[in-house]
Amino acid sequence: MVSPFNRIQSDDRSRQSIDFTVTIQDRQKLGSLEDKWFAFGLNGMAGMGGADLVILWKDVVDTSLGNKNSVWMLEDRFANEDFTSVMDSKPVMDKLQNYELLQIHDAPNKALEFLFRRELNTCDVMDQRIRPEEELFCFY
Repeated sequence: MVSPFNRIQSDDRSRQSIDFTVTIQDRQKLGSLEDKWFAFGLNGMAGMGGADLVILWKDVVDTSLGNKNSVWMLEDRFANEDFTSVMDSKPVMDKLQNYELLQIHDAPNKALEFLFRRELNTCDVMDQRIRPEEELFCFY
């Protein structure tokens, strides 16, 4: 289940942002999350071409004590206009990285839920401008 338009808010500089909450209920279907990723995308038209994407995955990193630790990573990406399939190529990384991971609830055998934020208008050509009065296609 995806609840994309959870909350629109303004900061002290009158910039509006939107929070997205994504909940994956059936953890059995996901299995182990190592070496897997989840994508959430926005587009003004149906399809992947021109879509603004956020990719979430679990990565293993080295700690300062030499141990390995699993951490959640989030990355802002863009599928150019002629993009057809993730099997053919990967959406390009957005240099500005306008999505912010706010919170993750990841307990074994329970729903996976993550909350992330992005400004409605980032002025980034690789981001889909979000206007509350216009329809956007959300996909995952």
